[in-house]
Amino acid sequence: MIKRMSICLQVIMPLVILMASCTARKQPAHITQYTDLAHITGIAIVDDICYCSTKGGLIKWNIPAGEYSIFTTADGLPSNILLDVIVKGNDEIWVASVYGVGFFDGSSWKRYGVENGLPSNEVNSLSLDQEGNLWAATIEGGAKFERGRFSALDGVGAPVGFNVQCIYFDKGENMWVGTTDKGVYMKTEDGWVQSGSKDGLMTDASSTIIQSWDNSIWTASWAGISRWDGFGWSGFKPMDRLGTYKARQLKSTRDHLWFFTANGVHASKGSDWLHYTEDDGLVSNDVNCGYVVSDDLIYVGTSYGLSVIKNGEIENFVIPNKPFGHNCTSVTIDDCNRVWVGTWETGLNLYSAGYWSKITGKEPGMLSTVRSILFGPENKITFHTTNGIVVKNENDWTVYTRQDGITSDDIRCGVYDNQGKYWVGTATGISCLDNGIWKRYRAVHGLPSEDIWSCALDKNGTVWFGTTSGILSVEGDTISDRSPEIDIDSLDVRSILSIDDSVYFGLESGKLVVFEDGEWNVYGNNFLETVSGIYSIAAEPSGALWFGTNGDGVIRLEDSKTQKYTVKDGLPSNYVRSVAYSEGVLWAACFGGVGTIELIEQ
Repeated sequence: MIKRMSICLQVIMPLVILMASCTARKQPAHITQYTDLAHITGIAIVDDICYCSTKGGLIKWNIPAGEYSIFTTADGLPSNILLDVIVKGNDEIWVASVYGVGFFDGSSWKRYGVENGLPSNEVNSLSLDQEGNLWAATIEGGAKFERGRFSALDGVGAPVGFNVQCIYFDKGENMWVGTTDKGVYMKTEDGWVQSGSKDGLMTDASSTIIQSWDNSIWTASWAGISRWDGFGWSGFKPMDRLGTYKARQLKSTRDHLWFFTANGVHASKGSDWLHYTEDDGLVSNDVNCGYVVSDDLIYVGTSYGLSVIKNGEIENFVIPNKPFGHNCTSVTIDDCNRVWVGTWETGLNLYSAGYWSKITGKEPGMLSTVRSILFGPENKITFHTTNGIVVKNENDWTVYTRQDGITSDDIRCGVYDNQGKYWVGTATGISCLDNGIWKRYRAVHGLPSEDIWSCALDKNGTVWFGTTSGILSVEGDTISDRSPEIDIDSLDVRSILSIDDSVYFGLESGKLVVFEDGEWNVYGNNFLETVSGIYSIAAEPSGALWFGTNGDGVIRLEDSKTQKYTVKDGLPSNYVRSVAYSEGVLWAACFGGVGTIELIEQ
């Protein structure tokens, strides 16, 4: 349940960082998750209960009652980003995630990963053979679960080490394996047989495999649909009647072959077709998966929710008031008590007065990936995106791209200096907007690296940039490489925070560099007790610092003591891209959702 909270910006007080750090007794915290439960990736049905794997956790829908319950990492899931779900019997729930296979025995979750025999922790899908054995398709091959462990596919010619998308068992108990770029493999009593585009497949990719009512085998990919008739493969470009090449999943009944596509749901029986799209009531045409009980009862998973087609009628199930997008890249809090959350390729979210809304900009896609947000002079809001700079000034929108003079369309950060110049760090250098003219700064101007990730303005008016190979300072029009002043081998900077007389630089190595009173200090991995990259830094008015890390959760530093908050404490993910603090609440944008941390006073 989303908790309403009031958030305001605070004036950051001075902070003095001590020379040594040690772990303190962890202060209890209340952690709330906000995840994208609309993007459905897999469906399993038990009686009237529908389980949906999503990019924000697992949903258990009681369809007749219209009620649901949610499982996330706070409940023990290995990850919020799930790619499939299977239910064995009535109570064994298995999920495929980007961090292994999860198993729910009715009371708690258990994770299985590479340490348990999986070829990879990134699991694409799950399936069952005729004997009820569980199989996992991973990015490094397939594996069977038996006696508490996974054992990988083997044998001469087996698809070992390949990105396996799906595993399927036909009526003759033959195993079919679909891969990303190695075609389709079939295992019979005589061994493995591989088929690719040279053998008639539309392409060497296979995302789904099914046996249809006439016993032929079908596979689909981004390029079209292919059919095996027992003698060879035939390809079909679909398909004007589907309106797309991409069928994401295929299912079969006694009479029909069902296509779950990027343009709705379609079913064929010879030349007879059924079609279901948004015009017929589907929650979205962007269909990812489906579960067919019969031709009269079909469950449809889309990127915007669940649709159930029953006797030709459609009923939709959507969980309201959730952010959209699972890979959260940035979080920023403005002075109007609003939280802005940027995502990777799925848009910008705004959290205000307890409610989430999606901000699209003037045109769809212009805010698809927001790396950071800058609140500038004259009420301007500047969005740094992978498609350029987007500036909102009341109802006016301005877009700057490489064609306008900036070094790259991939904008990572930005800041205004004391003279009103606007500086941005990009994937290929630094750009500055001065009196309407863009100036570019590249390696030839003294940059140790053109790969810029962070920037900040200190109290003296100096602009700082962090690159993958060093630190830069800008004073007036002079850009200086400060890296030689620092006694450290690797200086890959991912975050910067300026507080009073100090400037803090978070490194990819997990180390911290501090510039204070003209002196540089380097704090090693033991200081924050992490080797994960420090991707964001935020400060409390009390002087405590928060660090968002790339794999080690969130770390809080106060009075030289560290406290760590991870998935085990209820965080959506240990991969934290951005943090922002205001009025007793830390917001963390993660790979897997957004989390808030509120410390509980003891």
